[in-house]
Order: sequence, then C-alpha cells, then structure tokens
Amino acid sequence: MPSVTPSEQPMHWPAMLAIVLFPVLLVGLWVAILHLIATASGWRALAGAYAGDRPFQGRTYSGVNGWVGMLGYGWSLTVGGNREGFHMSVMRPFRPGQPPLFVPWDDVRFESGQALLLGPVVDLRMRRVPRVRIRLPEGVVRDLVQASERALELPGTGAGATIESHGTPEVDSSPRG
Repeated sequence: MPSVTPSEQPMHWPAMLAIVLFPVLLVGLWVAILHLIATASGWRALAGAYAGDRPFQGRTYSGVNGWVGMLGYGWSLTVGGNREGFHMSVMRPFRPGQPPLFVPWDDVRFESGQALLLGPVVDLRMRRVPRVRIRLPEGVVRDLVQASERALELPGTGAGATIESHGTPEVDSSPRG
C-alpha cells in the first residue's frame, strides 16, 4: 500500500464546512451589528419616515463626522443639500440596515448644539421623527443651507441671514445611493 503524505490526504468534511461557513457567519454578524446600530441610533426610524428612494443630485460632503441619536458615525457620513432637501447616507460597507435618507427642508428644524472638541455643531430635528437628533459640524450645515438657495434659519443667525460658505464641498451632480 503506498504511503500518503499529509498534503495528499483528502480534507475532512468538518474542516471544509468550517472554511465555507466562517465567511458566511462573519458577514451575517456584520449585517446584524449594523442593524442593531441602525435601531439604537434612530436611523431606522428616520428611514421609515424619510427613505431616500431616488438618487440624490446636489452638493455633497463625504467623510463627514456626525452623530445620529446617541451614536457617532465617525467620518463615515455623506451629507448633501439641494433646493428640495437634505440627504444623508453612510459609506457602502456600513449601509446594511441604514439606507440613504432624504428629508425635505420644510421638515428640518435647526437647533444650537453644544460645541464639541472638533468645533461648533448644529442639531437637526426632523418633523416626523423629532426624538432623533442628527448632529453635524456647523460649517457643513451652513454650506448645505447655502446649496438649498432658500432662506433657512440657523441658530444664532435670524431668518434670511447671509450664509457664509465654510470648507470645500464636493460638487457632484451624479446620482448617489
């Protein structure tokens, strides 16, 4: 009987099953965690009222640091604004359970937020889901309001105040999901 070296031995089915199942379980765990984050932050509630069901076109900022509810979305947000409203999405790897949002400007209320280590912020409250706060850097919010070409009142400015641009936005007219 010829001898069989370890490299020539057939792999046992438990080892093959583990090799196949590990990536599936890892992806499943990732998706489950993202769904828990969406629920805990309030993103799921916002998506129920303001699902961004069409591609967004307008001025956008990628890599924005912000908060939804009590959870931080460290530099993973894309936010945008146009004449109709406010867009927000997360980077694709974080998207399961957190679909893009689109909120008409008439449903957005601006509040002063407490200044954080990274600078002043503005809190956004949505009319249909007022319990969930979105907190974004003040300069980004001011640029989004400027992109709206509407007279929207930010905290501390008064109605119709001149909005000065801060930062360099991405001007992108391609659809965003």
